[in-house]
Amino acid sequence: MIFRNIVISALAILLPSAGQSEEYHGLIVKGNHKKLPVVVKVDGNDMVTSSEIKNTIKLGLLSHNIKFSEGDSNSMHYLLVDVTIIKKGTSFSTDLFLQKNAKVYAPNIPFLGHSIKPSEGDYKTVGTANRKHLIIDALNFSLHSFLTDYVDSNRAHLEDSKIIEDLNVKDE
Repeated sequence: MIFRNIVISALAILLPSAGQSEEYHGLIVKGNHKKLPVVVKVDGNDMVTSSEIKNTIKLGLLSHNIKFSEGDSNSMHYLLVDVTIIKKGTSFSTDLFLQKNAKVYAPNIPFLGHSIKPSEGDYKTVGTANRKHLIIDALNFSLHSFLTDYVDSNRAHLEDSKIIEDLNVKDE
């Protein structure tokens, strides 16, 4: 009798939270995926400015009908763009990835940290360049790859959600 009450109590506590959560794995985001906050970090650089990087990102987002906005680490999710130039005229790297706020995307998991970085959301380019346009071209390449996956993932998620809603309506 006591064991039965413990099992029923545990199920009553766990099941409502499991039933209410929706999965947002990988590049799938909560809310409108057509609005993407962006955080830009530029290190060791005298060749490309932060505003040039932001303009490149804005144009890339607009080409996919996504609205650019300034983000920060408190945003629900954001695109982190990190451009590092080791030495003028030599090595550089561009790194783009989606960061998700752990409090929003995994509120029931303690000790996770401040943000979540999906494993498939990391787009890097490494190279050498002595001209600004080569770095911008590399950034555009990574950005295009990211945006293609980001839009496809979120579109597929919305279509799956719509199918589930349609099935639920038919069942009623």
